[in-house]
Amino acid sequence: MVRVSPVLARIPVIKFRKGGLTSVGSATPAGHSAPPPAAAAAQVQGNAPMSTSSIPDIDLPLRYRRAPLSEEEIAHINGGGIV
Repeated sequence: MVRVSPVLARIPVIKFRKGGLTSVGSATPAGHSAPPPAAAAAQVQGNAPMSTSSIPDIDLPLRYRRAPLSEEEIAHINGGGIV
């Protein structure tokens, strides 16, 4: 039988500088009250979303453009990468 409880109780070791979870689960830490819903909505709208689109290769300078693939590389990729 698989034990699931240690996985659920795991606390991440890495501390991120911005964003992420402030506490495990949805409980707020003792001594801190949750902000009112209107204030939370104002904070979310205040952050401008970042663009996830990439720059097309044609707009890049020559030194940053992707090098063209050789016929050997194309055959290797099309063959499934098996050597």
